[in-house]
Amino acid sequence: MIMGSSSSADVSGVIATAAVQYLGVRSLVRFGATSKSNKAVVEQEIVRRKGTIADIERELKVLMGSDHGKAMRQDEFPSIPMTRSNMMKALKLSNHALRLIDDEIDFQTKLGTREMSWENDFGVGNAECEWEWTACDIFLEERKKFVCDACKPFGSLVILPECFYCPPGEDASKPSDDLIKKAHKKAVWIWGAEDHMARVFEWNMDDPNWHRLDYEQPFRKFHLSGADFFTCECMEETARDMAGRGTEDDRMKIEAFRIAARKQVFNTPKARDCLWYTISKADEFFEEAIMGADSEQGISESEGSACGCGCC
Repeated sequence: MIMGSSSSADVSGVIATAAVQYLGVRSLVRFGATSKSNKAVVEQEIVRRKGTIADIERELKVLMGSDHGKAMRQDEFPSIPMTRSNMMKALKLSNHALRLIDDEIDFQTKLGTREMSWENDFGVGNAECEWEWTACDIFLEERKKFVCDACKPFGSLVILPECFYCPPGEDASKPSDDLIKKAHKKAVWIWGAEDHMARVFEWNMDDPNWHRLDYEQPFRKFHLSGADFFTCECMEETARDMAGRGTEDDRMKIEAFRIAARKQVFNTPKARDCLWYTISKADEFFEEAIMGADSEQGISESEGSACGCGCC
């Protein structure tokens, strides 16, 4: 009977250890509260998940480059262009790591929509929204790594939108350091010009749905009343200038801006949306320029082939 009891306990422990790997965070905590033995299993699972996230963090450094998350410094530029394959692998790993600590509770979305805030985020304390959850979150330090501006340096497990790394459907190319320096000035200027959005924010941020809509539709604010100057004259004009006539030189200007823009976001996370919009428009205008050039070339070749005798 004693051996049987021991064997039964061992089997139960093995089953519990296997089962907790598939539990969401809320279920994990509840399972640990059911018994001392289950609490021990849960504590082991928490250690395992934290270790997995640390491993993923190291993998991302290899995939995204050692400068991932670091702001622009003088004469320090990425030496290896980003591949789309590495970017997608990094995104998959980051999403997997986030599920380990966010399944069932969805804190990251709640933080993004401002349903919840980091402790003392705005200099005031709200017991329900700011103090309680940070005190009991078993993955608080890991969670910070998924938020742009929750800690310094920039969240090491944050993957920015694709256009910050690669052009649509392609790998990135390596622009010259001189182009990156010039692009950095553009990125800094765009972020500075975002001050023109102050009135838009003043008019709209009282809307109780503002933070949710801004999280779900980050470009929405650039099309609200009062945003025309910043959107058209600053961001889109910069994007159009970089796209040019769709030449190889123009493409490298955009590549340089990708690097400078993500470096600027690493330094000032709130610059993400305006730089994201600018890159997106530059890619769009570049494709339009290429299509326009191809169309002009086709017309030119067609006109050049006509001999005027009616036989062509």
